[in-house]
Amino acid sequence: MDIENVATLARLSLSDEEKAQFKAQMSSILEYFEELNEINTEGVIPLVTPTEIVNPHREDIPNDWENASDALSVAPQVKGNLFQVPPVV
Repeated sequence: MDIENVATLARLSLSDEEKAQFKAQMSSILEYFEELNEINTEGVIPLVTPTEIVNPHREDIPNDWENASDALSVAPQVKGNLFQVPPVV
Protein backbone atom coordinates (compact mmCIF):
# COMPACT_ATOMS: atom_id res chain seq x y z
CA MET A 1 0.00 0.00 0.00
CA ASP A 2 1.31 3.42 -0.94
CA ILE A 3 0.54 5.28 2.27
CA GLU A 4 2.18 8.46 0.96
CA ASN A 5 -0.30 8.57 -1.94
CA VAL A 6 -3.21 8.05 0.46
CA ALA A 7 -1.85 10.81 2.71
CA THR A 8 -1.51 13.14 -0.28
CA LEU A 9 -5.08 12.45 -1.39
CA ALA A 10 -6.29 13.09 2.16
CA ARG A 11 -4.09 16.21 2.32
CA LEU A 12 -2.25 14.91 5.37
CA SER A 13 1.33 15.63 6.30
CA LEU A 14 2.67 12.55 8.08
CA SER A 15 5.93 11.88 9.87
CA ASP A 16 7.85 8.70 9.06
CA GLU A 17 6.60 7.20 12.33
CA GLU A 18 2.98 8.02 11.44
CA LYS A 19 3.43 6.59 7.94
CA ALA A 20 4.65 3.29 9.40
CA GLN A 21 1.80 3.22 11.91
CA PHE A 22 -0.89 4.01 9.34
CA LYS A 23 0.55 1.56 6.81
CA ALA A 24 0.25 -1.24 9.38
CA GLN A 25 -3.29 -0.17 10.29
CA MET A 26 -4.40 0.09 6.65
CA SER A 27 -2.91 -3.32 5.87
CA SER A 28 -4.84 -4.79 8.80
CA ILE A 29 -8.07 -3.20 7.59
CA LEU A 30 -7.57 -4.48 4.04
CA GLU A 31 -6.81 -7.99 5.36
CA TYR A 32 -10.11 -7.88 7.24
CA PHE A 33 -11.94 -6.90 4.06
CA GLU A 34 -10.38 -9.91 2.35
CA GLU A 35 -11.81 -12.10 5.13
CA LEU A 36 -15.22 -10.52 4.58
CA ASN A 37 -14.99 -11.29 0.86
CA GLU A 38 -14.77 -14.99 1.71
CA ILE A 39 -18.20 -14.99 3.41
CA ASN A 40 -20.93 -16.65 1.35
CA THR A 41 -23.60 -14.00 0.82
CA GLU A 42 -25.55 -15.90 -1.84
CA GLY A 43 -29.25 -15.25 -1.36
CA VAL A 44 -28.69 -12.31 0.97
CA ILE A 45 -30.62 -9.25 -0.14
CA PRO A 46 -28.44 -6.10 -0.12
CA LEU A 47 -29.62 -3.42 2.31
CA VAL A 48 -29.27 0.31 2.32
CA THR A 49 -30.24 0.38 5.99
CA PRO A 50 -31.23 -2.37 8.42
CA THR A 51 -34.68 -0.82 8.92
CA GLU A 52 -37.54 -0.03 6.58
CA ILE A 53 -37.54 3.55 5.37
CA VAL A 54 -40.74 5.33 4.47
CA ASN A 55 -40.38 8.15 2.00
CA PRO A 56 -42.03 11.17 3.67
CA HIS A 57 -42.12 13.24 0.49
CA ARG A 58 -45.36 14.53 -0.89
CA GLU A 59 -46.31 14.79 -4.52
CA ASP A 60 -44.91 17.90 -6.15
CA ILE A 61 -47.82 20.07 -7.23
CA PRO A 62 -46.84 23.12 -9.30
CA ASN A 63 -48.46 26.44 -8.48
CA ASP A 64 -48.81 29.54 -10.61
CA TRP A 65 -47.73 32.55 -8.57
CA GLU A 66 -48.79 36.00 -9.60
CA ASN A 67 -45.82 37.61 -7.87
CA ALA A 68 -43.00 36.85 -5.45
CA SER A 69 -44.93 38.08 -2.40
CA ASP A 70 -47.59 35.39 -3.00
CA ALA A 71 -44.90 32.70 -2.98
CA LEU A 72 -43.19 34.17 0.07
CA SER A 73 -46.51 34.33 1.95
CA VAL A 74 -46.52 30.52 2.32
CA ALA A 75 -42.83 30.21 3.28
CA PRO A 76 -42.03 29.09 6.84
CA GLN A 77 -39.31 31.76 7.13
CA VAL A 78 -38.58 34.82 5.02
CA LYS A 79 -35.69 37.27 5.10
CA GLY A 80 -36.34 40.35 3.01
CA ASN A 81 -37.69 39.12 -0.30
CA LEU A 82 -36.01 35.70 -0.06
CA PHE A 83 -36.86 32.30 1.40
CA GLN A 84 -34.81 31.78 4.57
CA VAL A 85 -33.46 28.26 4.99
CA PRO A 86 -31.18 26.70 7.62
CA PRO A 87 -27.49 26.68 6.78
CA VAL A 88 -26.13 23.47 5.28
CA VAL A 89 -22.62 22.48 6.24
